[in-house]
Amino acid sequence: MKNKLLIVFLIVCIVSCTGCTNVNKLFNKNKPSSNYYTENLVKKLSSEKPKTIKVFYKEFFDEFTFPETERTDILSFINILNEKNFIEKPSDLPDTYKYKVYIDFNDLKYAITIFNEKYISIYSWDGDYEVDYVDMSDIPLQLNLYSICKFFTNDN
Repeated sequence: MKNKLLIVFLIVCIVSCTGCTNVNKLFNKNKPSSNYYTENLVKKLSSEKPKTIKVFYKEFFDEFTFPETERTDILSFINILNEKNFIEKPSDLPDTYKYKVYIDFNDLKYAITIFNEKYISIYSWDGDYEVDYVDMSDIPLQLNLYSICKFFTNDN
């Protein structure tokens, strides 16, 4: 009886540790930092140019591709973020978003959800952790993602 239990236990251990999931992800669900995805996005941007940057305007269910000349505003915004901009999930976060920005690389895709003039979230398309929440209150208007998307989509 003990041998059968031992064999069943070993089989369960082996199957759970060698399955399709990464073993580290099974045991470590804590997000490494409040700006985890943003840090990874900045690293990716420093080593590779995105294939496309698009904005999805939810109100009209329409998607626009940022031209090369307009991409610099999006990238400048990401580069001016600092530690104090990253926050826990706000209690006054709107239930829905206004825009989504997609940044596509050859092997990765990042998304930025823009809720309003104040809050956004940044995450990897296939991420395992909670999104990075950002407070844009102190970001200059010309680099505020909400303003950039509003201008680009002619949302008046």
